[in-house]
Amino acid sequence: MFYLYHIPRVKIGCSTQPKERVEKQGYFNFQILETHTDIYIASDREIELQKQYGYPVDKVPYHISKKHWGSKAGKIGGNTHSDLRNQKCSELGKKTGAINVRKMIEKRRSYKGKGNPKCQITEFQAQQILNYYTELVNSGHRKYGLITNVINHFNTIPKRIVKKICLRETWKHINPQ
Repeated sequence: MFYLYHIPRVKIGCSTQPKERVEKQGYFNFQILETHTDIYIASDREIELQKQYGYPVDKVPYHISKKHWGSKAGKIGGNTHSDLRNQKCSELGKKTGAINVRKMIEKRRSYKGKGNPKCQITEFQAQQILNYYTELVNSGHRKYGLITNVINHFNTIPKRIVKKICLRETWKHINPQ
């Protein structure tokens, strides 16, 4: 069975073992929305529900992530591709030496959030944007124009940054509070 679960104000996900999956992500409060026997139907419904509830939509459908990454897919606050990236670092290290790989990893870690040299806002501002957007979604505002409302509310911050935060394309390591 494939269970579609909902962690309120956080996400909608799919798992064969939802209780363990949610606890692994650091949460305990969740509800089962639907159950399916077909992984493809469950994958499609997960994406539909994520859109319906206004959550970030998975870029990789569940049936593909389950096939390639097993239980590591959909990890909140993490990167599902980190194992592949680490494997590439290991292969690169064999070719160029461990010192170059260490420098590359340190540089990659420093680009997160405010450590990114192109960053134009603080983490506090990003948190405020995400919180405001989440409040609007949870209070039942209509979907059309929701991001525009957030952009207008934070008019001193560039529009593209606000939009990317709302769509969870940047500042992925922060969670709504």
